[in-house]
Amino acid sequence: MSIGNRLKQVRQNKKLTMEEFSQIVNIPARTLGGYEREERKPPLEYLEILRDKFNVNINWLLAGEGEMFIKNESIHSLQELKNKYNLTDEELKLLNELLTSPEKRKALLKLLK
Repeated sequence: MSIGNRLKQVRQNKKLTMEEFSQIVNIPARTLGGYEREERKPPLEYLEILRDKFNVNINWLLAGEGEMFIKNESIHSLQELKNKYNLTDEELKLLNELLTSPEKRKALLKLLK
């Protein structure tokens, strides 16, 4: 499944029209349609908005890995880790990717050995 299809799946899962969805994420409906039809690639900033507004798993959007949505407990726990260890947003994003992608964890462990 392509990223455009996964974007459409998120919108349909939330039972939103293109117009409603585009208003929530603050982009034109035409742009959203272009992403869903794969006429253009969504920038990382857009994927981060989806993560923040809908708890969408960016790894799932990009590669189809993991679950479509991040569980609220996971988000809350990640925020606690960020605060406790004074992590940057980039470090938190990396940590989230490691937690949600078994393939990336295996690759990292292989590198560390």
